[in-house]
Amino acid sequence: MNRHALACVFFIALPWLGEASSYDLIDLSTLIPQASDAAAFGISPSGLVVGSVRIDGGEQKVAVWTSTNGEILDSIFGSEYAQAITDDGVIVGTYLGTANGWYVRDGVFDCIPLPDPCGSFNNLWRASSGRDLNRSNEFTGAISPAASQPANDPVEAYLGRFADDGSVVIERLGEYLGASTRGFGLNDLGEVVGVSGSGLDTTALLFRDGEVIALPDLDGGYNLVHDLNNDGFAVGLASRSDTGPWPYDAEATRWDTRADPITVELLGRLPGHRLSLATDISSTGVAVGYSVDAEFDDQRAVAWIDGQIVDLNGWLPPDTDWHLEIATAVNDSGAIIGYGRRDGIPGRRAFMLRPEMMFWSGFEAGDASDWSHGSDR
Repeated sequence: MNRHALACVFFIALPWLGEASSYDLIDLSTLIPQASDAAAFGISPSGLVVGSVRIDGGEQKVAVWTSTNGEILDSIFGSEYAQAITDDGVIVGTYLGTANGWYVRDGVFDCIPLPDPCGSFNNLWRASSGRDLNRSNEFTGAISPAASQPANDPVEAYLGRFADDGSVVIERLGEYLGASTRGFGLNDLGEVVGVSGSGLDTTALLFRDGEVIALPDLDGGYNLVHDLNNDGFAVGLASRSDTGPWPYDAEATRWDTRADPITVELLGRLPGHRLSLATDISSTGVAVGYSVDAEFDDQRAVAWIDGQIVDLNGWLPPDTDWHLEIATAVNDSGAIIGYGRRDGIPGRRAFMLRPEMMFWSGFEAGDASDWSHGSDR
């Protein structure tokens, strides 16, 4: 392991691993020279990480990391928001300028299919996005339903697949009560979760067996669901009807979509905070996300483990220069990624919290280019 990349090494008790284990906090930003702003958003089962990075304040680029190497990918547009990655090196994301969803396969960018050619000016009038991937390289997001519709017409959540001939097959999952839907997360069974509505008037949705199912809420109007695992547990946030004058008073939430009827429970916020959001959940039931106060001055990366909320900053040594702001994803081996800040260093810093005892396959000492260009592993 390349120890110069480690911001700190410390020991904690890991409830989901069952014994004390060493954890590394890795500053992924240091693995890409001149990175002035970086964030990690997706992690594969073996520990490949994808996110975004700016070099010397320039355009946002797609960044891919192992625990010891980083690489910037040449894209088709130039301002990219990468969201998810698989062990096969497939990546999905969205171009920020014209809302074109895209994927990377065998190291090559292409558009998530739209009525017009990839990157054409006419795509300004339509939209697609890439939000999440599963182990079978199925993916989800939102896509315009027809070529003739203008930009303000509805978009639909979808489930995308790669056909045997290399083409992309898009299954549109439907609107909700005549309104747009967007897919946010999916599991290995092809079940998708997402949302309908906008702003503080949203409905959390489950797309399963051809149905669009509204997840139960807590009588508030602000509801989001970001991910679900193979056991059917979904996470996001929900608000109550009595939030008071502060509109974002909402709390991280977990739904059991296998229960009949589907159940909803609050996961909790840190003391003194008014908003929390769970962004991801592993197959072991560990959820991650953030908690923040009403002024948005104190945002902290958190995890929910065995029914308890944990401030990930509490895992750091007392003399650390880090402040972890948001945990964006967790894999089944317990690795957590996200972004935060370091004292005296401008911009966001992408991080990985990695159990040292994890098995990290052939990517541990590899070069990111080994997989991004489609070589055999």
